[in-house]
Amino acid sequence: MLDDRISFRRFVGLKMEQPAPDETTFVQFRRRLNAHGHIAMLFEKTIAILKFRGVILEEGTCVDATIIEAPRGRTAKDGISSTKDKAASYTKKHGCVSHGYKGHISTARNGMIKAYCYDTASTHDSKHIDEFIENEKHSVWADSAYMDKKRKAALIGALASLLALTSARAAEKMKMTTDIPVAITTPDSVETRLGTLKFLDGFPDDATVEKVYDTLDFSRGVQARV
Repeated sequence: MLDDRISFRRFVGLKMEQPAPDETTFVQFRRRLNAHGHIAMLFEKTIAILKFRGVILEEGTCVDATIIEAPRGRTAKDGISSTKDKAASYTKKHGCVSHGYKGHISTARNGMIKAYCYDTASTHDSKHIDEFIENEKHSVWADSAYMDKKRKAALIGALASLLALTSARAAEKMKMTTDIPVAITTPDSVETRLGTLKFLDGFPDDATVEKVYDTLDFSRGVQARV
């Protein structure tokens, strides 16, 4: 994208006449960042900036997982060694067997990623949700794979506490803080820049109505002229 996107080149500080780094350069740079533990730090800094600028809003958390396929490898001619990735594992979803890893991701409701972690594919989706929603105070969006007995009991308990608190507040006697006037009256006449506007039991007389409509016609005429 750096080859044909001016906005991307400007973002990373590349001038038009400068060549874009090749894929190998990016791979090596990412490996060095990972080796020194900087990727997590840069991600957290980015999330903080996006929250400060209002791109990520505290309006709920969506949690899901995705399978990342990895080569299954094969046994070498000696019958002992293998090219299989030892950290990868098998999982089955919708009748299809997959081999590799699983990315666990939480996003804001607008799709912006807020947190992530990776595990082997056989790890159940629900294992990492608690760390994603630990500080969530608005709402959580997830499918049934994330529900278990312990989490269901906790949600029911939280809901019961919320209902009890709401009922207690509703039962409190309301106290009026503003005095209610004995009567509401309308003056018989009001002095304005249009002249004296007269009212009878709150209704304008014919002369007052004519003055107000003449002023409206004049102001709309000026607006149309401008």
